[in-house]
Amino acid sequence: MKRGALWAVLMAATVLFGAASVSAQNEYIVGADDVLNVSVWQRDDLSRTVAVRATGRITFPPVGEIQAAGLSTSQLAQRIEDELYAYTRQRPEVTVAVVAFNSRKVFITGQVAQPGRYVFEQIPSLPEVLGIAGGAMPGAQLSDVRIVRTSGGVAQSIRVDLQGYLHGSQAGSLPELLPGDLIYVPGSFGNAQAAAMAGEGMVAYVFGQVARPGAYPVSGEADIVEVLAMAGGTTPVANLRKVQVLTHDAGAAVVADVDVEAYLQRGAAAGGFPVRAGDTINVPSRQPGTVGKAWAYTGQFLGLSRDLLNAVLIGDYLKNR
Repeated sequence: MKRGALWAVLMAATVLFGAASVSAQNEYIVGADDVLNVSVWQRDDLSRTVAVRATGRITFPPVGEIQAAGLSTSQLAQRIEDELYAYTRQRPEVTVAVVAFNSRKVFITGQVAQPGRYVFEQIPSLPEVLGIAGGAMPGAQLSDVRIVRTSGGVAQSIRVDLQGYLHGSQAGSLPELLPGDLIYVPGSFGNAQAAAMAGEGMVAYVFGQVARPGAYPVSGEADIVEVLAMAGGTTPVANLRKVQVLTHDAGAAVVADVDVEAYLQRGAAAGGFPVRAGDTINVPSRQPGTVGKAWAYTGQFLGLSRDLLNAVLIGDYLKNR
């Protein structure tokens, strides 16, 4: 496919994706560990930032303890107004905004580029969370991803054939992720690139801000723009200047930063970035405030090995049960 045609496909998919209607989101429900900014109109002495404790309550002087968890931000604002009126006999105007969405956290560990604890305003799908964590490492067994969920003090393990889902061979839908879930991506001996070269699936994985995250066929080498086009193009909020490709060089895993926007501007004469079977492409967002973007609460620990980091994350998960 010629460069001009690839660019046309990529841009057309972006326009179509951007034109899709977005359903209105329900108002955020406050949960334990969230951090809130409570603003009282013309009363700076009362306005403050508060944390929701594990009990679901906040301390708000001068009225004292107020139940916050389980209420929407507007309901909590109304409750604070009522409490202040009972205390001061004046009806103030209160606004509640969420500073940190800590109650909606998920843990991802195993063979991913950036294991960590991530918090969201709205928890996205499993493929999106995997993309936010940098994508799967070569050798990851995407056919045996586990979601560990604790309810009522009882832990259950949900097996997900993510590879089959991405290939379209797995019927049904993926399970919805819930706050507190632990996602474990197991590894296997060898790596995905070696398996692909042995004929077990010549594919590259694409995650993040693309129209259709998934696995796409790659024979030998393919240009990165071609692979993005196969994924339906990028979304309007895609950051094409900071695309990441997890690949292999001399048997070692390497994360390459690719400025796809500059590459498209230079044209084909400048040469492209080759994507090989087993590689993972992650297209990040350029709008930190958009739904689906994670605030990395742990993200990366400098100086820790992957095994030690995963152990820390699992311990963190168990501590929060």
